[in-house]
Amino acid sequence: MKPVVTFLILSFIFIPQSNAAELIVADQIQTKLISAKNKKSLVWSRVYIALNKERFDTALKELASLANNQEFLDYYFFLSGLAHKGKQQKHFLAKRYTAAIQAGAKAIENFAKANTNTSNSVIAKKTVRYLAEVELLNAEIFLKQKAQQKAMTSYEKAFQKLSQQNLLFLASQKNLFEYARICEKKPNEICVSWEIKLGRVLLNPEQTKTFKPLSELKLPPVTAKTTSTTYKVDMDVEHFQKGFQFYLVHQYEEAYTTWKNLLQNFPRTTIKLRTKFWMARAAQKADYAALAETLYREIMREMPFSYYALVSSWFSNIEISRVIDSELPMASLEPANLPPDDIVHIRRAETFLVGGVPQLAQYELQEIYPRDSMSNEFLIYLAVLNDWSNYHLGTTRVYGELSNRNYKGLFSTFGAGIFFPKTNLSLIQTATTEYKVDPLLVLSVMKQESAFNSDAVSSSNAYGLLQIIAPTARDLDPQLVNLSDLFIPQKNIRLGAKYIQQLLNRYQGNIILAASAYNAGPTNTDRWLKEAPLDVSSEEFIELIKYRETHDYVQNVLRNYYWYKRRLKGEIFLNLESLAQYITPARLREVTARIQAQKNTRTPAKVYKKTTRTDRFFRTSNKLGHKSNTIQKGSKR
Repeated sequence: MKPVVTFLILSFIFIPQSNAAELIVADQIQTKLISAKNKKSLVWSRVYIALNKERFDTALKELASLANNQEFLDYYFFLSGLAHKGKQQKHFLAKRYTAAIQAGAKAIENFAKANTNTSNSVIAKKTVRYLAEVELLNAEIFLKQKAQQKAMTSYEKAFQKLSQQNLLFLASQKNLFEYARICEKKPNEICVSWEIKLGRVLLNPEQTKTFKPLSELKLPPVTAKTTSTTYKVDMDVEHFQKGFQFYLVHQYEEAYTTWKNLLQNFPRTTIKLRTKFWMARAAQKADYAALAETLYREIMREMPFSYYALVSSWFSNIEISRVIDSELPMASLEPANLPPDDIVHIRRAETFLVGGVPQLAQYELQEIYPRDSMSNEFLIYLAVLNDWSNYHLGTTRVYGELSNRNYKGLFSTFGAGIFFPKTNLSLIQTATTEYKVDPLLVLSVMKQESAFNSDAVSSSNAYGLLQIIAPTARDLDPQLVNLSDLFIPQKNIRLGAKYIQQLLNRYQGNIILAASAYNAGPTNTDRWLKEAPLDVSSEEFIELIKYRETHDYVQNVLRNYYWYKRRLKGEIFLNLESLAQYITPARLREVTARIQAQKNTRTPAKVYKKTTRTDRFFRTSNKLGHKSNTIQKGSKR
């Protein structure tokens, strides 16, 4: 174990625990922690303010008071590295290249020390990224100084670090082209290999045709990674699908019996709520109203914020608020029975939150997962800390653990505020004005796509708050050059809102189909729509989605949308159709056909006439290179 980490563990373990078991009301946690803050905790806030205002020397002076603080030595080096990195950028813009190289060297030194002295994997990943960015700027400086070999070395150091984290897209096209020019003068197998690897990541299809290293190679086509996978052959899912086939042909008692046997044979199935809901629908269709109501109530009590609780409330005519607790849950600050590392992360997160730097608190909280040894009251406390630091994925994990324990503490009006946060809503409202998309729908998609993490990167190479893949981004904005722009919240939200608007227009405002297409693509959604019965209901169509991820995704977006509309606008919907603006496949085809017919009516018919000598003259002149007002076949209109 690293010496600094050992010190941290020992320093936090022996905190007096005389009042540790005290329970407090959840909404008093922030007040209690802030009241206990000391002057030292405010240093972090002053450092962050100075960094954000690009007062890098001021930040370094503030950090000097933390140089001997062994508890936070990794953050001292990390933030010092950021300050020197900022100075490197300022010197570069002012054309003080020697000073920029010196600042870059200090940044590299501090980031390396931060990496050596930390047990936090998030800090380790961040330092690798920032080290790469420093090396990329070093390369540009060396090019200004005509030191091409040094520039190549810096580029390759940067590329190597970015490649380790699957972050090569953070390099720019400018970096690639400059590196390619150096490589062209003295080509070797390493630089050619980097050119090919970077070109396939950074360039659009048209650019790859003219980029020499790629155009000269016979490379197999890159297959796009899918964002969804079809259902695995699980026995419980097979049983469910068998029951659903009975349901679709109105054999409700057979469907009910099949699903009842599923729950008996697979008591730990992950589709318990789903199965119970459709048992209730089958019972309701077969005129067993009391049995249906019992099942609906069970679902609503088990997980009130789930999609199936929501649709259960509609089909049972039981207001969902009746199962939401209005009392505030109790929380405990006691980290009893936790591993030493978890205690360290909790206490450091508390210090950063009190010091006004939730960004750093989030780094610590990302290291903590709900454990069996954590009490329900401590999990409530952990959920509040996650919400305070804007780490909403952590909040979701806590909800999942408490739901598995059948603990209702967070299923309250207080919990709704944590589970459905308003993060980035002001940015969304600004971006959606141009595209006339409901900001709360974009917020609902964002919660599901990235849990509001602007740096999110999926395994399918989707980026940012709304998880946009490169081909879609370039279709939406042909002027987009660098994929790293997708990490800028304003740009990501603007492109995501534009895409959501396009999908809503494509499906006549149907949110179910638009959400399905956003996750699995329009091609898959069109196929499911074509395969579905013409009169299928909204909840039935969702069950017919063949990708597990997309099936769950659509349900969660609808759930999010309902609660955001209810909490922020006071709107209450009476059924799923009104919430999702759903129309049946048959009706959708009618509307689409009518709109297409109207377009065709407005399009003037072509008039064919006999070719004259004048026509032949203009045709000949066009071939000779004269301008033509006609649109050539295959060109874009």
